[in-house]
Amino acid sequence: MEDAGRPPHERRVVPWHQQFRGGTRDDRTMREVEVSLPPFIADSDVRLPSRLSADMEAALQEITALDAEHPAILGALGTLLLRTECVASSRIEEIDAAVDDYARALHGVKANPSATLMVAATTATDVLLTQVTTTRRIELAA
Repeated sequence: MEDAGRPPHERRVVPWHQQFRGGTRDDRTMREVEVSLPPFIADSDVRLPSRLSADMEAALQEITALDAEHPAILGALGTLLLRTECVASSRIEEIDAAVDDYARALHGVKANPSATLMVAATTATDVLLTQVTTTRRIELAA
């Protein structure tokens, strides 16, 4: 269901080639996938109710104060949240690995393909977040 006033996601069928050995027969013989492409929203005119804007501003101030007070603790929490999010996202895509396999892959030790893919997702997300934090922009290539 699309929200009124927001452009819908575009759906497109694109060619697909499996990048690693393994998986089911269906995985190995799949030649195309349907993807969902979000609309460009950079030029959208978003109007928020004034109360919501005030609440968001207050929350941002609280987060900024917390970050300034406890940067070391929150830095470690950020790493944990990044990894948790990437693992959860991988599972949605039916890519799953045991915690010990994921830990081995994180440290460059030989691990199964799923764990390696999960670590690749974690690394790519970390690079993207670092870029956004530094440049305040998300480049299309990223």
